[in-house]
Amino acid sequence: MAEYVSRLDDGDETNLRVLGNTAATGDEISNGTFFRAVLLVRRGKYDQAHEYVERAMKCLATKVAVLVLESYERAYSNMIRIQQLSELEENYDLNGRCLMPSQNRSLVLPPTEVAETWIKFSSLCRKSGRITQARSTLTKLLQFDPESTHETVRYHGDPQVIQAYLKYQWSLGEDHRRKEAFTRLKDLAMDLSRTPVLQQSMQSSIPGCSIMPLAARVYLKLGTWQWALSPGSDDEILNAFRNETHCAAEWAKAWHNGKLFNTAVMSHYTLRGFSNIAGQFVVSAVTGYFHSIACGAHAKGVDNSLQDILRLLTLWIHSNNRAIRELIQSLLMRIGQSHPQALMYPLLVACKSISSLRKQAAQEVVDKVRQHSGVLVDEAQLVSTELIRMAILWHEMWHEALEEASRLYFGEHNIEGMLNVLEPLHQMLEEGE
Repeated sequence: MAEYVSRLDDGDETNLRVLGNTAATGDEISNGTFFRAVLLVRRGKYDQAHEYVERAMKCLATKVAVLVLESYERAYSNMIRIQQLSELEENYDLNGRCLMPSQNRSLVLPPTEVAETWIKFSSLCRKSGRITQARSTLTKLLQFDPESTHETVRYHGDPQVIQAYLKYQWSLGEDHRRKEAFTRLKDLAMDLSRTPVLQQSMQSSIPGCSIMPLAARVYLKLGTWQWALSPGSDDEILNAFRNETHCAAEWAKAWHNGKLFNTAVMSHYTLRGFSNIAGQFVVSAVTGYFHSIACGAHAKGVDNSLQDILRLLTLWIHSNNRAIRELIQSLLMRIGQSHPQALMYPLLVACKSISSLRKQAAQEVVDKVRQHSGVLVDEAQLVSTELIRMAILWHEMWHEALEEASRLYFGEHNIEGMLNVLEPLHQMLEEGE
């Protein structure tokens, strides 16, 4: 638009008269008054420009009021024009310090003074795939090109801008870039963890940004990236997440990521039969879940409390501690008194488990719920049985049962076990189910 207005603004008053005629016709009424206001601002005639801005605003107000009722997309271009007119008003209110609406913020406030806004903008560009735009934005904030900096030379500047650039570098996906980003992030973490004097000298220039939350975010990325690059570096990853929670003890996300790693490590060792090693991570995982749930209840934004509660219950359910199992069973019975419909489906599934212990525990809860919601339990069991009957055909049931019976008879020479497997199927045939 700047190039278009520059071509119009050749000093000839004829252009203003042409735009004035355009402003009086049809659908282009707001465009004509807008461009005439722009030319008047360029020529320093702010009083006349104000008149045309007001006229354009009135025209657009009527159009937007109608179009916005139809759809947001149809009104979008007019809303953009209203924003441009508002910025044009700011221009002549600032006595002509800006020449174009698109130049308003860059001339009034340098990017370094509104770095938080530009960092968020670069993050949006990075997440939407506009990598080049993200890089150019961060390079302007850093005031140097990091790609021309040797690997042995540390970046200098605002720590939060450096962190944002390292996140951009990691997002490129190339191994050498990710390793370099991880190494530089470790250097940044070391700088932030030094003496208070150095921390004060490295305070972010962004208003309202304290060094401790920034350090926590750095340690969060450090642990996450270390996990992605070297999954077996348990001690280093745990140390990063531990430093993260130390820097921001009330940050739910800090506890959330730490206990996710503890759970993953515990599952890794459990599947490989190293239950003693896995047990070392259980306490840390459970502690992290409780902290995450407690902090998430008072946090704004995305709340992962429900996911954390489910993961905590999963840890308890898979525990071999009898006292824990009894507590969970008691808890489910209490929930069943108020919300029996929420428990019936998972309980009926558990009642068909191959684990006799889990099957018995689920059946006890179902019997408890039956005492006050018998009709609901009967109906749920009927639906569950019919769904299974519809999902599994008879020939599939017989095929599986004959394979199991053959294994018991020929492999284990267990005649009684073979009969126990086939007898229910013969009963089904006799009853005609």
